[in-house]
Amino acid sequence: MALKLSCLSRKRKRFNTNQTLFDDLTNEIYYEIFDYLTYNDIIKSFSNLNNRFKQIIGNYPHNINLDIDKNIPKFIRSLKITLNSQLDIFNSLKTNQFLSLRSITISNLRYNEINHILNRIPSTQLEYIYIGICVNDQKEDFSKVLSLLQIQILNLTQYRLKCCRFKDQFSIPIQDLPEKFPQLEHLQIKSCKNFSYLSQILNRTTKIRSIDVSIRESCQQTLVISNQYYLTYLILRPFHECTIDELNHFIQKCCFYLKKLIIQIYVYTVNQPKLLNINKYQWINIFPKQLNYFYLKSIPTASIHLDKNFSTEYLETPLNENINLISDQNQEHICRIIIDGILIKYWNKDIQ
Repeated sequence: MALKLSCLSRKRKRFNTNQTLFDDLTNEIYYEIFDYLTYNDIIKSFSNLNNRFKQIIGNYPHNINLDIDKNIPKFIRSLKITLNSQLDIFNSLKTNQFLSLRSITISNLRYNEINHILNRIPSTQLEYIYIGICVNDQKEDFSKVLSLLQIQILNLTQYRLKCCRFKDQFSIPIQDLPEKFPQLEHLQIKSCKNFSYLSQILNRTTKIRSIDVSIRESCQQTLVISNQYYLTYLILRPFHECTIDELNHFIQKCCFYLKKLIIQIYVYTVNQPKLLNINKYQWINIFPKQLNYFYLKSIPTASIHLDKNFSTEYLETPLNENINLISDQNQEHICRIIIDGILIKYWNKDIQ
């Protein structure tokens, strides 16, 4: 019996010297794995393994979606609330459970409910926030209420807030915009008034990297121009009457470092957007010299699905091509081009 145990011990030693067991990994690697799982999945998969995993799970700040996760951990890093029926669970949480909170997503709630949540958590440590007000919360002063909420959130960029996503229209009057958004790097807004307003936003940032925005109307005011803009990624939905000249003016004056540009166009069967009249060479002519990615993307409307020709074209394979652009250093670099199937005929229009 002693001989058998000795042989078994030697086999284990040889195995351990050549293999790494799952239990041998560092806590940091387990944390990386947990980042991709829900709290319920983590509990089901790891909580009953051993005492070490119980301790790791207990100390890890988890990502919580109140629509899915019914068990709430000791520490929360990311919180998602999408229904007012989840507010009871939220209100039952203790203050110390939010000490590690860095990200919050709130949607389908009324203004007073959203305000209650923001006032209860340590919001000055947030790095990411998504806000979408309930569509039924349409009070007479809805625009004013929305503006106050957006100002409150943007003021958090003086602390740690880097990424803001607003589902609703940007309603803040220019004169009420905060003077600076010191930490803001990424901004997504459903729409803002015009290019001049957008340049006002850019002028208040020193770290902005990406913007995703719709423009509602033509620009009647001059742009605020500054060479401090460090915007490298722009997703833009231009207004229906937007011309290539107006778009070009904004890009050349406010997008000095732009590397990725996505233009999303609503496709109609009648009264087509003016930008649909622009061909390949006209688009290339407005590209910043350092641009390395351009995507002309179509946004379908209900009318498209009623038109057989448009429906067929919409299913066409997108066009992929590379073109050479000359940079400021007089060196060539490749810009990748993607054109949605329904837009290829406009891209190639009048090209011999």
